[in-house]
Order: sequence, then structure tokens, then C-alpha cells
Amino acid sequence: MSRGRWEGDTLVVDSIHFNDETWFDAAGNFHSDALHVVERYTRTGRDHIAYEVTIEDPKVFTRPWKMNMTLYRRQEQRADPGLRVQRVRRRVPRGGSAGSGNRIRDSREDM
Repeated sequence: MSRGRWEGDTLVVDSIHFNDETWFDAAGNFHSDALHVVERYTRTGRDHIAYEVTIEDPKVFTRPWKMNMTLYRRQEQRADPGLRVQRVRRRVPRGGSAGSGNRIRDSREDM
């Protein structure tokens, strides 16, 4: 179960009631059903979020531990304005499939 709340400009997500059937990572680091996770998200700029997490699990760890990092917004290149998605109607053959009916068309082909 997770609950979120705002503390000023920071979103705090508090999570409990985990089961012990998952791992932290592919290396096999594990946790118990006593796991308690508190995540804090603070926007520090237009494209940055400060992320902090506190991990507590008295059945596995001797004391709580923390981690922090900066999350960066992924900047996508603008799509080519000459490309557009066009809906194409197709007849479905008996017993067959026409697919999604979407195709990408280059409007420069019309020139």
C-alpha cells in the first residue's frame, strides 16, 4: 500500500505491506514483508527532479539506508512536420485480419 502527500514542494510516497516474493534487483538482493519505503520527489528545475529514498527492513537490514539521485527529463527531438499518421480503412478478408489500419505517410509524397 502506498500513500502520497505533499510536504511543501516535495511529493512524499510512503509504501508498506510488501510481500517477500520480490527482489530489489537482478543481483538477488532481497527484502522481507517488513519492508518500508519512503520516496521523496522534489522538482529542482524545469528538467530535473531530486529523488531520495529511505529503505527500512528490520528483518533484513541492521539499520535504514538511503539513496539519492537526480532524475532528468528526456528531451525528444521534434518529429518531422512532414510526417503524419493517416487512418486507412481496409477490407478484412474472411477469416483474416487487416491489422491496425494505421500507417505513417510522408506528406511530401503528395508533391
